[in-house]
Amino acid sequence: FSGHPLDSYRAKWQSATDLNLSALDNIYGEKLFTLIGLVRTVREINTRRGSKMAFVQLEDYNGSIELVVFSELWEMNRELLVADNVIGVQGKIDAARGEPKLIVEKIMAPTELADASPKEIHIKLARLLKDEDEILDLRAFLIDRKGDCSLFLHTPDRLSSQDIVIKASPQICISYQVDILDQIRDLPEVEAVWHQ
Repeated sequence: FSGHPLDSYRAKWQSATDLNLSALDNIYGEKLFTLIGLVRTVREINTRRGSKMAFVQLEDYNGSIELVVFSELWEMNRELLVADNVIGVQGKIDAARGEPKLIVEKIMAPTELADASPKEIHIKLARLLKDEDEILDLRAFLIDRKGDCSLFLHTPDRLSSQDIVIKASPQICISYQVDILDQIRDLPEVEAVWHQ
């Protein structure tokens, strides 16, 4: 048995991809996403103006998505867009007409992609929060700093020397911006902040 065709690019996929194909319902805004995947199918069509464009089905370890490749980009990159080829793409999500699609702005070999920004922010609390008001204040502060990073809280465990790690609800994704991380560090209940 052979492995998945993406296996030789797994490390790059983990470091460069910032679009989770299993969670496309949570995408918002005009963010440019990066994705590495395996081309499954390519469907070329003629536009009303007589040029050619393509719809490409791309799959990774989490799922699949249809890529929309407009004429100029299609003509420049058609040799990369063949079935069973692994490619890197950058583009924006369009969910206006049903299923989300990626409107491609750039196509390249996976090795040419830069590593993505961190996907997780971890906050170590200096102490257990005393009451519900403290928890709600921290929650409100974090919700106001929206971003793309999942949030993990590390809180002391009274019964052991290990921290209890709590993954926050998907509604609380925060920004990786340095000034926001500094604001979090300045909170009295926070001992440390880091990213992964």
